[in-house]
Amino acid sequence: MKLSLVPSPRAAILACAALSTLIPAASSSAKLASQREIPSAPPSEFALRSLAADAMTELAARLTNLDRPGGSLIAADTVRVVLLKSRASGASWIRDLDTQWPAFGELPVRIDTSLSRKPDFSYDDLREARANVVWLASPIATKQELSSSEIEDLEKFQSEGGTVLGTGMVFGGGDHGDNRAAGFLFGIDTTKRIFVPDKDPSTKLQARGSAPPPLFRGLPVDTPFEVAPKPWAEREIDRGWDDDQMATGEIVASDLGTGNVVQTLVVGRGMGRGIYFSAPHEIRDPRHPSSGEENDGQLLYNALTFGFTGVGTVGGSVARNGEPFADRSVCLADGPIGCTLEDETDDEGVFFFDEVPAGVYSLQIPNIVDNVQLDDRPGDAGVMIADGAIEINGVAAEGIPVYAVRVDVVPFEFLGPVITDSSGNWSLSIPNVGKWVIWAPGIGVQAVH
Repeated sequence: MKLSLVPSPRAAILACAALSTLIPAASSSAKLASQREIPSAPPSEFALRSLAADAMTELAARLTNLDRPGGSLIAADTVRVVLLKSRASGASWIRDLDTQWPAFGELPVRIDTSLSRKPDFSYDDLREARANVVWLASPIATKQELSSSEIEDLEKFQSEGGTVLGTGMVFGGGDHGDNRAAGFLFGIDTTKRIFVPDKDPSTKLQARGSAPPPLFRGLPVDTPFEVAPKPWAEREIDRGWDDDQMATGEIVASDLGTGNVVQTLVVGRGMGRGIYFSAPHEIRDPRHPSSGEENDGQLLYNALTFGFTGVGTVGGSVARNGEPFADRSVCLADGPIGCTLEDETDDEGVFFFDEVPAGVYSLQIPNIVDNVQLDDRPGDAGVMIADGAIEINGVAAEGIPVYAVRVDVVPFEFLGPVITDSSGNWSLSIPNVGKWVIWAPGIGVQAVH
């Protein structure tokens, strides 16, 4: 789930747009930045002199090859769902969501079934598949058990920002198999319990008022709604589901009859989520008409995109030689370079992006020194100090590397990194000559719901 860091022609264009001729912001609120083509000629003597493709490729390569902090979140232009240990039925929403997602929301979903019946998997498999969501679709129904190492890998994936979704007969514990050790991924207490299929559960579902709105977008809350008939649901032997079976999870929805349809959310497990339906909403029961199938699709779409539908914030301040760096452009890129969101510092040098989708970003403050030395105009000598602070979701961004990048020379010159302290502060000494950009890669933004 790492970002792909291979330079491309588009990266070259974005590099030029972000690091040489940024469009000034029209207001103080963050907004989408316009894409700029590489200009045919430098706009001024202070601009970059070589905007040829080889120079831009060099810039992209140098930036992207720098070490980046660990983490698994990416800007979710598409949510990539990987099926594991699952019953990948052709007559199910598993296949249909690949093509029918526009009926349920704006965020694209792509479902990868290549690992669905693999005998075993590893964390490296999930990284290679670039998974945002792991979907366990009825593994016990096909007698597939998770090994202890696989459960550890799922926990690692989840703690680094991934979503684990379980639907249908996930836990078992009876004759089909036993995945109860994975209960903690969903905040469910499965110790000393046996889970069995409950035949023909009711088809009305009701979300409680405490349910997070993104999980029931497009569906009513506190009002029963139809779902497609199910061949079975999972329950504890001799009983349904109730609050005493929850550990860190919470029941936020159940069916009207037996309480056999439950949805849970993991609390406090990194930045990830664990979502569980005891009924297989991906399964269409061929014995019954298809009423409620659209609601099944909406439920699944909401669960798969839940970790990417909220937004976070990135803010901070910047000063040059003790004076606020006022009225200057600041960019966030949803990759190593570029300008996806743009803001402008105020009179105090403060910037703030208030609607940032979950992901990993690079913060760029261009032209912190804009004094390109010419042969006939030597300019000012000496060293200036660039100071600043970064915060994410209102919390100081500790441990972020901050570089100064001189972009008017090839090969490009780098100073740093310095690492932000416990207050999110950084400080760099920069020669007072050239065109320099402050660059902070690896800012992981968690969605705030």
